Amino acid sequence: MKNKLRKGIAVLAAATLVLAGTSAFAAGAAGEPQTPSGDEKMTTSVSVVSREIRILGQTEDFVMDEGESQELKVIVDAAEPVSFQWSVNGADIPGAVNSAYMIENAVKGDYVYSLKITDGYGQTKTTEIRVRVSDVYSYRTLTDQDITVSGYIHKNARLIVTPLDEAHEAYSRMRGQMKEGCEPYSFNDVSLVLDDGEKAPFFGTLEVAFPVDGQYEGQELRVFHLHGGEMKIYSETVREKRLCVNVEGLSPFMIEAAPASSVPAPGAGKDNPPPGAGKDDPAPGRGTSAGPKTGDDTDITFPLILLAVAAAALAIGIFKKRAEHTG
Repeated sequence: MKNKLRKGIAVLAAATLVLAGTSAFAAGAAGEPQTPSGDEKMTTSVSVVSREIRILGQTEDFVMDEGESQELKVIVDAAEPVSFQWSVNGADIPGAVNSAYMIENAVKGDYVYSLKITDGYGQTKTTEIRVRVSDVYSYRTLTDQDITVSGYIHKNARLIVTPLDEAHEAYSRMRGQMKEGCEPYSFNDVSLVLDDGEKAPFFGTLEVAFPVDGQYEGQELRVFHLHGGEMKIYSETVREKRLCVNVEGLSPFMIEAAPASSVPAPGAGKDNPPPGAGKDDPAPGRGTSAGPKTGDDTDITFPLILLAVAAAALAIGIFKKRAEHTG
């Protein structure tokens, strides 16, 4: 009888080991980390990665009057310690070693102010701000046919907007760049001129704002700009019935838009239901099972071991009672 009891205990112990081994194998197959054996060597590499110098903001190019003062400023994100050096037209400015610099008693002329930034890793980055000191430029907003142009513009300049049609040489080139199903919304030549009819100069970039119908509010439209023989395409969002682009020159502009009848009102349309409203997209907690799915990382090792130990204890108790009974 004792031999039978020993054999029974051995079988249960073997079954426990098999169950534990099976659960460990399942855990390993599920992607849990495995402890390396003594023969395996583990190597750890440590590398130091320096972050790049980032310019978060800076003074934009501008025009100022002779004798005025104006501060230049650059906001930087870089590893400490950070050092700065300002220069103007290629020459370092003595003592200008901060992120800001004040121009005082400006003298007439064109200037390029540069800031060299050096971080704690020895990395460098340079940014530039262009300044024109003049008595003939000022920041202005000019309007013609509800189209506005803003920027540092000659004081005697006038804005002229001329509607164009299919006969213009730029029409076919711009129209050919449009997406299928889209049409020209507007096509105009925009220019700045002086009293004598010559082109008016400006400094830096210009913001051109075009009027757009309210049905396009919040929609992204494209603007085609043919300047100096080069086609430039801008994609901007309509805000407050205006479509604004920043440009470096003026010439013909064409706005691309889908036909008005095909532009949906915001939030409307049966084919554009809100999230969670479709049959294939049930609301959270409805039409879905809360139980674990195939592939979930559920650890079953501990429950299997407890089950095996309980089974072994129960079997040992039964064998003991039988042994006592037969004894």
